[in-house]
Amino acid sequence: MTSCFVYRFETSSDGVPLAVLTKGEVPMMRVVAELMIAANAAVATRVFAHTPAYAFVRRHGEFLFVSVRAISMD
Repeated sequence: MTSCFVYRFETSSDGVPLAVLTKGEVPMMRVVAELMIAANAAVATRVFAHTPAYAFVRRHGEFLFVSVRAISMD
């Protein structure tokens, strides 16, 4: 399995990114993540089975690295 990091952004009072902070992974984080994925899949399957007209797939847009690059240039 690959290593996973949690990224947090420190921002100014007006929302401008100042720093990118990383937090290492604790083994239990992977268990919690897998359980959340399993729960989401189970709910999606049930919603689709009972009310297919209300089931949908949400696609997330690409992550923009503009702010991250700006911070890393400092």
